[in-house]
Amino acid sequence: MDPSAWVGERGVDLAMMRLFGGFPEVFWRTYEDLLPIPEAVNRALPCYQVYFLLAHLLLFGEAYLGPLKRALKGCG
Repeated sequence: MDPSAWVGERGVDLAMMRLFGGFPEVFWRTYEDLLPIPEAVNRALPCYQVYFLLAHLLLFGEAYLGPLKRALKGCG
């Protein structure tokens, strides 16, 4: 069983997928065709990424500072 499995806002999953996933463009086109992402969810993705980027900054160092700053700008 996956200890990180959860049921929650799909925007969190999408934010993580965009942040760390490396999914090909064909995946995103197909996803959008099957389950369109509302614009409000797209706008919220940087805000969802902030927590995970803060954790990675703490655990893995300054390489995550730039992405964190970009997410904060997109969140505001």
